Amino acid sequence: MKSFALAALLSVVLADDPAPVAKPVGTTCTASADCGDATTMCCGIFAAGKMCKTAACTDITSATATPNILGCNMSDKTKMEDFVLIQPNADKSVMTWTQYPKASFTCMSGAKALAASGIAMIAAATMM
Repeated sequence: MKSFALAALLSVVLADDPAPVAKPVGTTCTASADCGDATTMCCGIFAAGKMCKTAACTDITSATATPNILGCNMSDKTKMEDFVLIQPNADKSVMTWTQYPKASFTCMSGAKALAASGIAMIAAATMM
């Protein structure tokens, strides 16, 4: 009888939990749970970024190196999206844009995600 009551209580509590909502592509993360719906989204590394000359990112011929970043994207490779990072300078008078192609995105899990987030924090700290 006690187990039935416990099961009934848990089913009521779980029924009240809303379904996780997928976060926008590019949302900062350290684990796939940060991306909302883990069945469709994952936390991973955006690599091979190219600086854009305009917000439209139609010209990505810049040879300027860009750091890899952690962010959310679709876990299904056929649904992944390119991501454009918009970065203002200190006084927000100049904007820069970096496009990360979907083909260079890799979903991370477990220890790989932990190591990648540590490396990303070090990279960000060295840019300050």
